[in-house]
Amino acid sequence: MKLQTTPHLAHQGPAWRALRTLPGLSCAVLLSLGHTPMASAQGQSSQTPQTPPAAASSASPPSVSLVHKLPQADADFLHDAIQRCLTNAQSSQLALETSRDTQVKNLAQQILTQHAKTRDQLVTLAMAKGVEVPTAPSLTQKAKLMMLSMRDGGSFDKDYISTWGISANEEAVDLFQKAAAEAGDNDVRALAKEALPALQHAVELARSLRLANTQSKAGD
Repeated sequence: MKLQTTPHLAHQGPAWRALRTLPGLSCAVLLSLGHTPMASAQGQSSQTPQTPPAAASSASPPSVSLVHKLPQADADFLHDAIQRCLTNAQSSQLALETSRDTQVKNLAQQILTQHAKTRDQLVTLAMAKGVEVPTAPSLTQKAKLMMLSMRDGGSFDKDYISTWGISANEEAVDLFQKAAAEAGDNDVRALAKEALPALQHAVELARSLRLANTQSKAGD
């Protein structure tokens, strides 16, 4: 019987050609012998030592939110202070667009500039500490802004000076003073202290302007 040469045996060496001439040696035997090197290779492959997974993952650095975890009171301060700065800046922008009084416009510009600067500092710190940054005033603050926008002339100036120039900045001063004295985080405490003088100055300017307007009306 003439053996059929299989494709995978076609390139075997002299030993294989000798085996093919032996009488009675079946194709099945030859085929099984032909597969032996592959099985051996597979056995060697299965015994190849596996490189253990890197152990560095267990030493991965903690997330930013864990590294910069703030006391809840400090996080609340940052959130509230950002909203106040945002709202006061919007009221001052409205005063610049609406008021016809030069002194009111000057006050509004100073408050706008200061609150915009403080807000940028607060936002930068909040992001570094993993605190959510508010992007709009609260519902109560929006309502107050709406009431201001409905006024004009002397009524607008009076409301802006009293509500935003004085009251809103007095509330901001109280908030920042508390954080400057009690904040558990050094960065929060330092920023609160840094922003305080400008807020206090804004209150003084607004009070002086209200007094000047009152005296002016009394003289008339």
